[in-house]
Amino acid sequence: MLLALLPGGAGHAGAADFLADPPALCRFLAASGMKAQLEWSQPQPGGPYGCQYSDQFSGRTPIVRGGSASVDPTSGEVSLSLVIQALGDVTHLEAVGAFKPVLAAFYEAQGQSAPDAVLAVVGSKTGEKRRLPNGTVEATSIEMWEEQRVLGLSFTGKASAATLAAVRRGPTAQERAATATLKKALGERCLAAIADSGQAAVRASLKESATQLSASRYQFQYTDPAGGSFQCQVCDEADPKVNCGVMGAMLSYAPKGGEAKALPAELDRKCVFHLQHELMADDSGVFIDQALVARIRVTPAHTDTRWVYRMDLDGKEYRCVIRKSDSSFTVEQHAGRDWHGLVSGIMF
Repeated sequence: MLLALLPGGAGHAGAADFLADPPALCRFLAASGMKAQLEWSQPQPGGPYGCQYSDQFSGRTPIVRGGSASVDPTSGEVSLSLVIQALGDVTHLEAVGAFKPVLAAFYEAQGQSAPDAVLAVVGSKTGEKRRLPNGTVEATSIEMWEEQRVLGLSFTGKASAATLAAVRRGPTAQERAATATLKKALGERCLAAIADSGQAAVRASLKESATQLSASRYQFQYTDPAGGSFQCQVCDEADPKVNCGVMGAMLSYAPKGGEAKALPAELDRKCVFHLQHELMADDSGVFIDQALVARIRVTPAHTDTRWVYRMDLDGKEYRCVIRKSDSSFTVEQHAGRDWHGLVSGIMF
């Protein structure tokens, strides 16, 4: 059963040597169906240049895959990782068995079979390390399995001259322009959420600062003239390549010297997220089903005490009702003359 949940990669990635060409590993991970936490063209300030991908945690599969590649321009070292993480009742032996097809796909994409030296350390209880012709391989230890339910391998080697030159050049002009466009679009969503939140603010007087948290996810801070501060975290959940996890911005406001308070933000998106999550296939293994989301039509129908969003999906009626007093919500389906609850909780 576990092996069926971990299909091989997506064929050959040009039979690239991933230590010699780390971006090829990033492309392989994406083609394998994983989502980006960090994309290759988005280096972290002051840190190594690389990517990080994983399957989405959805609570619907017992094991998820992950992988990363990074290049440190100072040391000239390439680091690669390939891991699985278990959710639920999975033994160490089962995890080792589930990891092997992931490893096989990793080497197949490089036009190779997994070397004996690598196979020998898979599932090593002591975290063994072996030399390879082009670097080293090290296994995770049994302690990491017991504490974090993670099993995998890391590979290290020297970066090629071409890789180091590309890293030192940084993102291309096209990549920088795409990042700037995304940042502006996400910032506009935050500013619109502030305007709709009920908290008094004059857009022209807000001073913005932004931090990129991961691929397509930013945190914005807007300071007002009185010293108060809006915090807004938002992700481009419409991008199928990235792992946003949820839909809708998270917004709060803290007056100068006071505590932050959550504010309503993009409640329509959050209602759609909860509805699609209840309706998606049990074995979907994702947080956000973009194809399903695209079919949901939302119409606001608010009252004095509740935010209400009516939702239509292929002719079926649903509604999302959020109490303004405590942010509790319920998503319901219309059946006959009645409404039947699907999910409830606290919205923010």
